[in-house]
Amino acid sequence: MTSDDHGRPKNQVDGRQVRLFVMRGSANSRLAERNLRAFLDQHPEFATNVEVVDVAERPAEALSAGVYVTPMLIRVPADCGRVAVGTLDNTAILSEILA
Repeated sequence: MTSDDHGRPKNQVDGRQVRLFVMRGSANSRLAERNLRAFLDQHPEFATNVEVVDVAERPAEALSAGVYVTPMLIRVPADCGRVAVGTLDNTAILSEILA
């Protein structure tokens, strides 16, 4: 993992936060995480804390967050209603969620 100029893991910043619920080992989950990280690298104006949650390791968290399919990206706080499902290859949707 690489760090930014402040010694934080890359893509970890103060403020905006999302949770990406994945099933580790799943091709779609790997692609969603890769697409999200690439989007954030290409769009510094959307600097965001990303927490990746493996639903197999933390099923109670997934259930309490209302995760019904993976991969699922949820903007925090969860009650803001900004959610995306799938491989996160649609940059317009990512822009809308992270705005």
